[in-house]
Amino acid sequence: MKFARLELNGKPFICFKYLNNWVSIVDLFNELGGSFLEIPIEDDLFLTSESFEKIEKKIQLIELKTWSPEDLLRVSISPEKFLPPVKNPPLVFGLAGNCPKTWRVNKTTIQNYPVGYTRTPHTLSGHQESVYIPKEVRSFRCATELGVIISKDARKVSADQAMEYVAGYTIVNDMISNHWKDFAQENNPQKSPAFLELLVTSYYGRGTRGFAPIGPYMVTKDMIPDPYNLLVHTRINHKDIDRSHTGAMVVGIEQAIEYLSQFMTLKAGSVIHMGTMGLDGVTLDAEVKLRSTDFVEMEIENLGILKTYFNDGRLL
Repeated sequence: MKFARLELNGKPFICFKYLNNWVSIVDLFNELGGSFLEIPIEDDLFLTSESFEKIEKKIQLIELKTWSPEDLLRVSISPEKFLPPVKNPPLVFGLAGNCPKTWRVNKTTIQNYPVGYTRTPHTLSGHQESVYIPKEVRSFRCATELGVIISKDARKVSADQAMEYVAGYTIVNDMISNHWKDFAQENNPQKSPAFLELLVTSYYGRGTRGFAPIGPYMVTKDMIPDPYNLLVHTRINHKDIDRSHTGAMVVGIEQAIEYLSQFMTLKAGSVIHMGTMGLDGVTLDAEVKLRSTDFVEMEIENLGILKTYFNDGRLL
């Protein structure tokens, strides 16, 4: 099943895809009444720790195939805008250096735990949104990454149990400005900062507003039987720049959830993005001034295509 947060006439809706329709869950449950009205929803699939699993089970009980096209249309919307599929993720954690190529290039030992960083929710933006590039940003990178969305609160979870806490998958465009990398190099005595030193300063480069496009929707885990067997593409203006495969992960989804949940509670709606599997992001250089029609496309097999446009403040 595909779930999305969509906008129509300035109002957000949480929807699921049925045939060619985006069905509004709130409108559907209001139509059915009774026990369907007992689940708190608003415009958030993860309003409580149990919300998503309850919503998914209720939808599975509905025989929409018996509905007439007119009845189905009454609870469906034609969206004007895709919003991030998770409204306010309690945690956005990104893995860094999670493919062999990173460590091979750096000639260092591969880490066996989820090295990474956190982002604040204001960095999220939606499918087809235009992301503002501040004038301070010289060059920046975009990387296609598999996003894992947590279904219910996870604390001290074992690797064997981890998939029970996964709601589904989405695509994350891991954007990072490189001027913080320059800062680390300039302030390192040898002018050659270590990988982990660069990782620390990358928090600022990744913390720019809108620099974590996510979407276009969430695909439930039952539709992705093997998340380690998905092709990954990164394109600029339709041109293929990088191709990779999720099977290249060093630290898997189960290991990441196990490790992180030992010392923090992974709240429902948290997003873990698993790192780039190929190039360490495609770089858009400072000399390349982006037009409003320029875009990157991040595609992961069976998860759709996440498209990001740019509003280049470096032009000012």
